[in-house]
Amino acid sequence: MPGSNLNLTCVAEGSPVPYVKWRNGSFDLTPEHSIPVGKNVLQLENIQESTNYTCVAASKLGNIESVTTILVQEFVGVPKNVQTCSLGSSTVVIQWDSPEEHNGQVTGYKVYFTTRPKLPTTDWNTQNIDNGTLAIISDVTPETIYTIRIQALTGTGSGPLSDPVQVETQEGVPSQPLNLLVKFTSSTTVELEWSHPEHSSENVIGYELYWNDTFTKKQYHRSIPPITSYIMSNLYPDILYHIWLAARSKHGEGAPTQPVTVKTDQYLPDEPMNVKVEPISSTSLQVQWKRPANKDKNGLIRGYQIHIQERDENNGSVGAAIRFDVTNEVEEAYNVTGLRPDTTYTVQVATVTWKGDGIHSHPRTSKTKRGEPPRIVTAPRNQTVISGGVASFVCTALGNPKPIIEWRKGNRRLTVPHYTIQEIPDGSVLRIEPEHLKRDKSVYKCLAENGVGEPAYAAVELRVLPKDHIPLGFPLFTVHPRMKAVEKGRTVLLNCQAEGNPTPTITWLKNMIPLNLDDPRLSIIQGTYLQITQAKKEDDGTYECLAENSIGSSFSEQALLYVRVRLVPPRFSTLPEPIYKVVPGLNLNLTCVAEGSPVPYVKWRNGSFDLTPEHSIPVGKNVLQLENIQESTNYTCVAASKLGNIESVTTILVQEFVGVPRNVQTCSLSSSTVVIHWDPPEERNGQVTGYKVYFTTRPKLPTTDWNTQNVDNSTLAIINDVTPQTIYTIRIQALTGTGSGPLSDLVQVETQQGVPSQPLNLLVKFTSSTTVELEWSHPEHSSENVIGYELYWNDTFTKKQYHRSIPPITSYIMSNLYPDILYHIWLAARSKHGEGAPTQPVTVKTDQYLPDEPMNVKVEPISSTSLQVQWKRPANKDKNGLIRGYQIHIQEKDENNGSVGAAIRFAVTNEVEEAYNVTGLRPDTTYTVQVATVTWKGDGIHSHPRTSKTKRGGLGSMDPNLDKNICCCCGEGTAVPQENPLSDLEH
Repeated sequence: MPGSNLNLTCVAEGSPVPYVKWRNGSFDLTPEHSIPVGKNVLQLENIQESTNYTCVAASKLGNIESVTTILVQEFVGVPKNVQTCSLGSSTVVIQWDSPEEHNGQVTGYKVYFTTRPKLPTTDWNTQNIDNGTLAIISDVTPETIYTIRIQALTGTGSGPLSDPVQVETQEGVPSQPLNLLVKFTSSTTVELEWSHPEHSSENVIGYELYWNDTFTKKQYHRSIPPITSYIMSNLYPDILYHIWLAARSKHGEGAPTQPVTVKTDQYLPDEPMNVKVEPISSTSLQVQWKRPANKDKNGLIRGYQIHIQERDENNGSVGAAIRFDVTNEVEEAYNVTGLRPDTTYTVQVATVTWKGDGIHSHPRTSKTKRGEPPRIVTAPRNQTVISGGVASFVCTALGNPKPIIEWRKGNRRLTVPHYTIQEIPDGSVLRIEPEHLKRDKSVYKCLAENGVGEPAYAAVELRVLPKDHIPLGFPLFTVHPRMKAVEKGRTVLLNCQAEGNPTPTITWLKNMIPLNLDDPRLSIIQGTYLQITQAKKEDDGTYECLAENSIGSSFSEQALLYVRVRLVPPRFSTLPEPIYKVVPGLNLNLTCVAEGSPVPYVKWRNGSFDLTPEHSIPVGKNVLQLENIQESTNYTCVAASKLGNIESVTTILVQEFVGVPRNVQTCSLSSSTVVIHWDPPEERNGQVTGYKVYFTTRPKLPTTDWNTQNVDNSTLAIINDVTPQTIYTIRIQALTGTGSGPLSDLVQVETQQGVPSQPLNLLVKFTSSTTVELEWSHPEHSSENVIGYELYWNDTFTKKQYHRSIPPITSYIMSNLYPDILYHIWLAARSKHGEGAPTQPVTVKTDQYLPDEPMNVKVEPISSTSLQVQWKRPANKDKNGLIRGYQIHIQEKDENNGSVGAAIRFAVTNEVEEAYNVTGLRPDTTYTVQVATVTWKGDGIHSHPRTSKTKRGGLGSMDPNLDKNICCCCGEGTAVPQENPLSDLEH
């Protein structure tokens, strides 16, 4: 780990024994003048970086090497500023800042959480976070305090745990209501019953009732009190309903029940509207009505029933009522026949569904018309014809009821095949072709009867002349009609001419029936020509002329008139738009108009399903009425005639509709961060592609002026940089590919009190070798909430970061520092809501102080004029700076241990030297010796005095010219007796 200490021991053998040294890369770590043999121990302190060290063993016989790799494992610090908030009763949101010290890349975090913080953290629940400094813990217990710690992870291990923080979850929303069931059902009501939820039932303040139906295909909602039964009213009969329920507390809506399904009863339909009864003859009445309003249909209409009751003069019922069934469900009129003339009837109409007859309409009274006996209006005229020709008689009659006409020959009804009888308005035509002289010469009767009074009749005589006895003046045709073709809409002229005496009159017949010249398109020109203007297809037929005078009557040859119709295949003249984009529930009419000759039939189809009944397909135009549109689909208009058919497709595109986001919950994660969570909408016709979060501190503004934040693929939003201690109003809107849904209801959240701002004016007031005195001012913002300060520093010696919490003061003395070391110091204020922003670091270097005394000082005489002084350098912690050398202090002593003369000082300038021979002393003389370590700061503490006496000297042992201030060289060290030994060191 970074900052570790380590000894690397390298031992080599050989003969001769090899020298052993250490190298780091190309840099020798062992001084050349002191390379040990056989063994070398490399002492590594405060390791910070990975590197390689090489041990080299060498003798005159060669050298060998061995490499040792120091791999510094990645070290990561503590996650900072851990903040939490409870988002609802079952969710906790946690956010933190990355560690400041991280030797290596942070690959993730581990969140520890528990409700029993005294347990070992190995027994806590955990959640790994791969990428980010935000965690959401779901499914926690409501109204419970959780303790949370965060740990940063690297590629090779994990860092220390953060300090514990605690958060209390909110009171939970209620659980599901229990045992929802349908107790009673009618055609318009459903009675529900349930039990209170198992959990948090004491907090229920109401219930939310939801339902949808298969008729409107919409969802409905109603808030109801905290009861356990409810009657839903004003429902549609014979409709399937899906109903579910959720309990509500002051903290929100709980989980809903599973839907229960119920179908309302079908009841009998309401009475038809606008019933009218009018007499149309002495034996019939016309009944008209309108179907019940949609809301009162109460089922699929199958038809109608008409109830007829005859009444006497006192309005009493006569006999049993007569019932007429109208099985066509779209019919709204019916002619009731077979009634008595001049009789009063009451009429009622009822709608029929699968359930049965509905409510009968209010009775309407009407009286059939008074009966009139038949009377002949147009009597047949006597005719004289030539045998083999044609005879034709026309007879019309009126009466109430309408008379039935019957032809008789003598007293027998005509049934012989060569007699042709055709009905015409109010009458009948008898045609005899060809006539036979003996068989057909007779008197014929036109008999009209209607059950009122006596039948009416008119007699006519048919005289048949032999072909060879045609009298003079008998009508004979000189020009017969000829077959003609005319284009529809044009004018055609048909010609026939006859001669006779007196001049015959000409009558035109079509299909053996006299033409009705009341049609203004038909006219007779010059007494014989038939002119037809604006010819129609119905003018097609067989035409002939009847020439009559007082001598007799004669028929022309028959001629065919063909009206040519210009055939035009169907084509559309009016079509709906190809695409209609609508919202669910919309009503729409699609109009399709087609032209052609003949005019085509027009119908609508949805896929392969025909929407227009086969028995009532309109021609030329068809309007499709669409109500409560819910799904996208295609409708096809088909125009067809005998010349072919054409189609046109209209697409109904139901635009994606999305409901309101639900259960919006908020929490203030810090003074500047708000977390929002919601559930997706229940109703969504299409895929939700994202959400838009609206937030403001001024909710009375239009939402277009609110701040917004888009959320692409989540139901969680984090809003940063909000204002502390401020109420924010929030609304959520769901988005789809084609638009946006409605905004959620307003929710509000108050941000926390802010953490303090930076402390002001941090400066260093005083410095020593082991202390630094700091001074500062309280923060400008939230200073009244400061409960303490967080002091941070690092140094260039240990290369570690340190931290200390201190009271809410404005000065502080840092002690026990390293001398002569550069420190970086910064400060942050702390309130109960967390730690504020830190100051900029200030840089300060501690003073260097004098080193401690050398250790194990020894003094031994080696001659009558010299002493050997030995020592060990001060311990590492006591070096207090880079050692530049040593000073040896020599003081001569008399017999009473008094000082003799001035002390002599010897400077040892080799910093690695640990022994020195002091020369030039007096024989047989006592000296006290002290050793001091020398750094750039000066002499250190003198060692405890050591006493020694030079050896007794013989004659000539003392050089009379030797002055005690003269340098003497001894060993490898150089000692210079000086009055001020620092002067050389300082230069």
